[in-house]
Amino acid sequence: SGGMDRLPTDQELNGGIIGYGISNIVSACFGCPPTATYSQNVGIVGSTKVVARKVFSLSAFILLIAGLIPKFSALLRTIPQCVLGGAVASVFAGIAMTGIKLLVSEGMSTRNTTVAGLSVAMGNAKESIKEISDIIVSDNDHDGCAEVIEKYLL
Repeated sequence: SGGMDRLPTDQELNGGIIGYGISNIVSACFGCPPTATYSQNVGIVGSTKVVARKVFSLSAFILLIAGLIPKFSALLRTIPQCVLGGAVASVFAGIAMTGIKLLVSEGMSTRNTTVAGLSVAMGNAKESIKEISDIIVSDNDHDGCAEVIEKYLL
């Protein structure tokens, strides 16, 4: 499901995909690498229950200003780390719960249980377990998926 416990409409999905494409084109014109969509938005929407386009547009504008005006960026850096840490914990808890809701709604088949269990276990495995594993790939921040595709599928 999407934000606010409902599925997005086709129009909303199309708008999101078009907006994502346009933002990548604009960023490429400025020599920036492509952007990425992140699941933090799911956690933020779940925590705040805010889905208004104006709020997200204002947030984007504030971040743009922070990127262009160092003094404004410095002002944002005065937010205490404990406040940011609490916000991050809340957002990621929402993301985790969304994943759990998805697992529950799709049913705990053998396959779903295996995929979810191995993901959690290997992501949190101690180094001693990783040392005896036959295959270890990088995490997503270090192109782990691409590594698997290149090594085993191509």
